[in-house]
Amino acid sequence: MSSDPKRRRTIHCPQCDVPVRADRARQHLSSVHPTFKPGREFEVRLDKLTSPLPASSRKARTPTAFFMKWRVVGIVLLVVFVGVIAYALTRPSPPGEAVGDSAPAFSFTDLSGVTHTLSSYQGHPVFLWWIATWCPHCTQDTQVLAQDYYSRFHAEGITILEIQLYNNLGESGPSLSTFAQDNGYRGQVGWTFGTSDPTATGQYDAQAVTDVYYLLNSQGVILTQGAGAGGAFPSLLTQAQGQ
Repeated sequence: MSSDPKRRRTIHCPQCDVPVRADRARQHLSSVHPTFKPGREFEVRLDKLTSPLPASSRKARTPTAFFMKWRVVGIVLLVVFVGVIAYALTRPSPPGEAVGDSAPAFSFTDLSGVTHTLSSYQGHPVFLWWIATWCPHCTQDTQVLAQDYYSRFHAEGITILEIQLYNNLGESGPSLSTFAQDNGYRGQVGWTFGTSDPTATGQYDAQAVTDVYYLLNSQGVILTQGAGAGGAFPSLLTQAQGQ
């Protein structure tokens, strides 16, 4: 049997009341009632019955199309789910050491050539900031620190250690002393610039990115860490209180 929707539709002849297939109604009238003129209502009904169903309606009535639609939806959801799991398993870990760990010991050399150890700063909070002199964010954030936040850090008893990543991460840039002087450093108390060795850089910046920071409490335990120090200055001040 044909599945053509028009074969399942009938209409009564307005002249003789005989049921005829809608797609043959006009042929019936012209051959059986050649002088009869059907009214507007009949023509409208006939047009509706003989118009093909929209494609979306035909698909909705087809079980195969229905299941195919949901099969595609299921595949898309599965792909999204697998992607989320893959990202969770392979996403980069936070830079360097983890919050709650004791900060690894290391030494650095300040602008005067004096060697310092991180452990010598225990007893008060430490803002440990790893920068490169060619990094525009490091430049801008150092200026913001000098102009707007140094006095507040100092008032909270926070020592600032701004350490150059080893070998400037292989990129050229101004010397550390030039970088410091150009961006507002004037030997402020509690603010020290220094250079590190490759081991320290690898421990604290395993992903080799710039502008990585750590806030240590007075016992040298990492309270927080991140990248982009400029946006974190206010929260660092808050977290350091009472430490």
